[in-house]
Amino acid sequence: DVLQGSANARPLTDNRIDLVKLQSWHDDNETDSRQFNQVIDFDASVREILASIAAAGRASPSIIDGKWGVVQDKTQNVPVQHFTPRNSFDFKGEKIFSDLPHGFRVRFINEQQGWQQDERIVYDDGYDSTTATKFETLELAGLTNPDQVWKDGRYHIATARLRPEIYSFNTDVEHIVCTRGDLIRFTHD
Repeated sequence: DVLQGSANARPLTDNRIDLVKLQSWHDDNETDSRQFNQVIDFDASVREILASIAAAGRASPSIIDGKWGVVQDKTQNVPVQHFTPRNSFDFKGEKIFSDLPHGFRVRFINEQQGWQQDERIVYDDGYDSTTATKFETLELAGLTNPDQVWKDGRYHIATARLRPEIYSFNTDVEHIVCTRGDLIRFTHD
């Protein structure tokens, strides 16, 4: 609706949208009972609204071959491409040693409390209300179900803990087959 509805000054036709990928993402969200509920009564770009909606479904908007779609954060098993020193250069690796909070104070509009502003505290493993002292605030736009808020809070805690590495490299354009979000294999000395 954001891409094709009446609120869009330049609505897109079906051939500009990756309907198959969006349907797959919709099915995944239905399976996980994920919803985006937000009243948009403020000025924002189409991309900003799409980013908020996609984030609620653990994805991000993308444009591949001129078609709007999403890149999902989900497990993949088959690499699309293999990079080695023969087809890449300028490899860099970095590991972030962050001081993780004991929990998140997640602010959201609670559908079970009459659509009022609410806060849910999501603790990291090993912490509870008596042991946690270090918190960070997390705002999850469009999430209104307290259970979904808890799951997303745990997801963000796990992401901070389990994804501390950043790897980057360069390659010439003629060596690129993969697109953003694809699983790749990388071999380097």
